Amino acid sequence: MKKWIFLFVILLIPAVIFAQDPEVPADIADLLANLQTFLGTLAGLAGTTIFVAAILIKLIGTDKRWLKLVTGFIVAIVISAATNLLNFGLFAESTWIATLLYGAGLGFVAGSLVDIPTMKILVELVLQLSQFKKPVDK
Repeated sequence: MKKWIFLFVILLIPAVIFAQDPEVPADIADLLANLQTFLGTLAGLAGTTIFVAAILIKLIGTDKRWLKLVTGFIVAIVISAATNLLNFGLFAESTWIATLLYGAGLGFVAGSLVDIPTMKILVELVLQLSQFKKPVDK
């Protein structure tokens, strides 16, 4: 019951959200020159994911929508995991669960299924709800 009350309270509390548009690099040189910019924010990571996924889709040479979505989803998770592993960028000090959840959310952003503020709210809600699961002592 407490989980449901918490969910409704979170959904009913008005929150100020600043919308971000993905910052897509112009080319590989721009990406490498401004690496901290493109890997340091959610908008930058979304743009980098879109950019790298577009390059991979051109290499694959497909027109299937589902394959494009899967490619963007995998690229987002790999980039997020790499930034955590290399201790660089937005996920440098994050937990692996948060990194993978945000990576999956960035995959949805890259596929134009959700926008960045909505993805951030959903991922933070899942992270908050997962903290309430405690082992039961018998």
